[in-house]
Amino acid sequence: MRRLARSSKLASDSTNCALGVTDRGGPTVVGGSNGDFVVEQTNFTYDDRDRLSLVATLRRRHDDTTTRGPLDAVPSAIRTFVGSIYDTADRIVKTVNLGTNIAPSSSDPLSEVLRAGGTEPAAWPPAAIPSWAIVEEVSYDARGAAFRRTDPLGRRTLTKLDDLGRQVATVENASADFSVDADIIWKPNADGGARWAVNPARLSASAPDANRV
Repeated sequence: MRRLARSSKLASDSTNCALGVTDRGGPTVVGGSNGDFVVEQTNFTYDDRDRLSLVATLRRRHDDTTTRGPLDAVPSAIRTFVGSIYDTADRIVKTVNLGTNIAPSSSDPLSEVLRAGGTEPAAWPPAAIPSWAIVEEVSYDARGAAFRRTDPLGRRTLTKLDDLGRQVATVENASADFSVDADIIWKPNADGGARWAVNPARLSASAPDANRV
């Protein structure tokens, strides 16, 4: 895998106006920023399959009143990173928010302080996701539809689709053993009709927040 195929930058000045977009494959498209006080800059990194893999946001510190131009070479700039991990079908399966990508310390045990000194990951995707990263996951069924989403706290949201690919139910905070195929069923009504229903065994008065449908 090549480190990056293309890197673009969007910079804004002190009035929050866009100054220019540049591409490593070509010249500046809209104006330049060398003489400006750039407040925020976003770098987009693409992999060798032209997929957006990493977004780096660089922000000028409020007390930096002298540095001009792009923030890449400004040590005091605050850098944060968000990466995407894809499956073999080019679908995003994980969104990884690294924050500043600074390892936890005794003064910042959760690596949540917004400060300078963060560096871009040496490789993406990484061999192992750092423990301080905030990760969201998406899983797909055999038809390629997203049916399970897992938030950074591990809570699962499931989607039930019918045979025509239409959404018929959403299950929030689903337990690990909840199955949208086995536990959301097509149930006949007393009047001769039918409707989608939840397996009663999956509902519990002692855990009302689980398996919300």
